[in-house]
Amino acid sequence: MFEAQPDTSLFPLNLLTTPLIHSHFIPRLLPYIGYVTIAMNDFPQLKYALLWGLGLLADIQRE
Repeated sequence: MFEAQPDTSLFPLNLLTTPLIHSHFIPRLLPYIGYVTIAMNDFPQLKYALLWGLGLLADIQRE
């Protein structure tokens, strides 16, 4: 009846067009995200300071 169409027609993936900066930059940041999570658990003041800073940035960037 119907032939299955591959999903690649909807979401083309061409690795040659992916910038190298994105493919090398993100994996290098992953360990630091874990370090920040551990630091926020060890120092609750850090968590509140980061949340306050993010709230301030959101307030400043609002149009």
